[in-house]
Amino acid sequence: MRNTLLDMRSILSKIFLLSLLLGVAGASIQAGELYPWQLTRDSLLLFEGSTYRYTVDTPENEGLSSTLPSVEALKEQLVHSGSGVYRLFTSAGQEKTEGFPAHGDYLQSTSKKRLLVGVRKGALPPVIKLDRTAFTIKTAGSLTLDFYAGQRSPMTTVTIRVPEGIDVTLDNTTVNVIGRGEVILRDLPKQSIGRTGTNYSYKKVGDVEIRKDGKKGTLLIFKDLDFRPSNGPDIRLCFRGVVIPEKGNYAFEADYITSQPEVLHSRTQDYVLKWKSLR
Repeated sequence: MRNTLLDMRSILSKIFLLSLLLGVAGASIQAGELYPWQLTRDSLLLFEGSTYRYTVDTPENEGLSSTLPSVEALKEQLVHSGSGVYRLFTSAGQEKTEGFPAHGDYLQSTSKKRLLVGVRKGALPPVIKLDRTAFTIKTAGSLTLDFYAGQRSPMTTVTIRVPEGIDVTLDNTTVNVIGRGEVILRDLPKQSIGRTGTNYSYKKVGDVEIRKDGKKGTLLIFKDLDFRPSNGPDIRLCFRGVVIPEKGNYAFEADYITSQPEVLHSRTQDYVLKWKSLR
């Protein structure tokens, strides 16, 4: 019995919990949901740009709209995200109930908490998610990462930074772009795009480049991706044979660049994998 307990303790001492610590986005992002801001303790940053949004009633060649939420939509989304009930005021202290937020406005909650509002040009923030909450040190396993772009665009470029210690090659990692099917990275440029209409301009799903960046890890750069359709994760990566070498923080980063209706660069989203011993 004593030997069994010692063996159990030995096994548990090798297992470490993985907790996702969002960068500046904090707890404002819920699983699978995209919100048009980055939230800190005392500020909320919004992103202004344009995109195409379509409904069944949208005429052809129309649908251009701003990505900046209206005052009403912003307050509704804050409630939906679990951030709370807020009122919006101008920098002079006058309440705004219509129109759009402006740089220098501030939000005030029912508990009198204030959030300074900033507005900058850029694409809406992306989201990345991981499928694992625990790993065994120095034991091979797989890790799946899902990337969601904040807005739709053709010819999109996505950069994902994988932390040092996780080996990434063209042959040990698979990718699935907007649900077109899983292929190893090496085969992405020659993956079939399937049956499409005669006016579809894409000849392949996309291209990928692996760039080693020393102690900063590995960059995966995906180019010419058609993110106009929305079909689950925009990119799903599966890293095979992952061996975490030691305890520590492992930071994943992601950003993207749109091409139409304008070129917009998103802020980088950081997700730190923090390992804690089970005791």
